[in-house]
Amino acid sequence: MGKSQLYLSETDDGLELSREEFAEADHDERLRFERVNGRLRVMVPPGFDHHRSVKPFRNHLGAYELEHPEIVEDVFQEGWQVTDDETDRIPGIQVYLCANEDPRRFPERVADMIFESVSEDPRDRRRDYGDKRDEYERIGVREYVIIDRFERRLTVLRLSDGRYVETVLGPDDVYTSPLLPGLAIPLHGIL
Repeated sequence: MGKSQLYLSETDDGLELSREEFAEADHDERLRFERVNGRLRVMVPPGFDHHRSVKPFRNHLGAYELEHPEIVEDVFQEGWQVTDDETDRIPGIQVYLCANEDPRRFPERVADMIFESVSEDPRDRRRDYGDKRDEYERIGVREYVIIDRFERRLTVLRLSDGRYVETVLGPDDVYTSPLLPGLAIPLHGIL
């Protein structure tokens, strides 16, 4: 199998490319990439603290998937989500439910739940709290959860009549979801 003609690196930030080019390109494994409005966005890979903030959610969701295979079809970490013809996101965690009858596979199939851990950089915060919120709402992600270890809060956005309804949880709260009956993640020690 031959190598792709296109190799993506940190110098390619802003490069215009199609979804097909994005999917087939080789890339610098030390970096992460998203495609936004048809242009490459080069990102520093998540660090240790970022992964630690996501780990409790990944562990609880993975255990829930094992215990409830009739409810959860898949839990993916750092998967791929198409939000429109020009934008490809790499969410922290994606959850696909069995009841979702969408025959497409990712990246086109819309995840039922997405969890993102916010970085400290203001541009990244705007992306997670603004851009991704709007994109995920528009494509119908049923629940978007923003983990903010800097503000020590969990922002839970649940789709209702096509719009997100926001709930903010703190370190003394327990995260639950109507999509995952019986799941309870205590936030003490996580946020």
